[in-house]
Amino acid sequence: MSMEVVLEAQNIRKYFPVKGNMGKVVNHVKAVDDVSVKLYRGETFGLVGETGCGKSTLGRTLMKLLEPTAGTICIENKDITNYSERKMRSVRSYIQMVFQDPYSSLNPRKKVGQILEEVLMIQKIKCDRQKTVLDILEKVGLRKEHYYRFPHEFSGGQRQRIGLARALILNPGIIVCDEPVSALDVSIQSQIINLLLDLQEERNLSYLFIAHDMSVVKFISDRIGVMYLGHLVEEAETAELFANPLHPYTQALLSAVPEANPHVRKKRIVLQGDVPSPLNPPSGCVFHERCPYAKPICSQEKPVKKEMAKDHTVNCHLYEK
Repeated sequence: MSMEVVLEAQNIRKYFPVKGNMGKVVNHVKAVDDVSVKLYRGETFGLVGETGCGKSTLGRTLMKLLEPTAGTICIENKDITNYSERKMRSVRSYIQMVFQDPYSSLNPRKKVGQILEEVLMIQKIKCDRQKTVLDILEKVGLRKEHYYRFPHEFSGGQRQRIGLARALILNPGIIVCDEPVSALDVSIQSQIINLLLDLQEERNLSYLFIAHDMSVVKFISDRIGVMYLGHLVEEAETAELFANPLHPYTQALLSAVPEANPHVRKKRIVLQGDVPSPLNPPSGCVFHERCPYAKPICSQEKPVKKEMAKDHTVNCHLYEK
């Protein structure tokens, strides 16, 4: 992994308007609220958190599938924040996405060959399209005859391989993996993850890997960011985060990971209450209503990011001097 930054996002916000009577905007869903991330060449940055914490919204915003409400996005030192859809087309071949659901992300009316050739046609790439598609199918572990089949003729794991082939066919530098294995059973999950790692080594790819399964993220990621209610609350290298989780939310997440050794008893941290609504997030620290260590300041002031060790940052009042 090099220290060359391929993607940098600063203070990203993504708010969705909520309309009342007469179409008037009455509130906003704060899906992503002031998040900054960096992705280095050849690394995997894991993004974890509960369902609804804004992980997928952040991934889609970084790709500009959703327009950011505020903040800046730079890819290969180019500020793409205000790029039009037309101008984004040149960037699309560099940053691709593997979607969560292998069943709904493929057009059921087209054969696999047509689905993959369509990508080359949209980007106006001059090549022997059929040969290019057959080569990429082989790369992801599928056979030549699969070129002529429809998506419904494949298993979930095979469909996810087709999704991966579609992302790879343009030879991108960055792939946003939006929970790419959550819909698959465990044995197939490991095949897809090993395939992702092999392709990363071969092509020096950078992955933003979004997931809620901590064991998957631990296996594939170089660094991990923990999200809660639209905020990035902790960020560290994988080994450091698992050995020394600092934020109470990270500690609760890790306590829920099953222990392989039956003789080791793990203390489970059970959080009280439900996740607040992003329509009306709590004041101060967004986690204070469920935090076992909350102090009065937590409900009044938003914590700032603090670096506790090398490349290990946390947003929490517990660590203020």
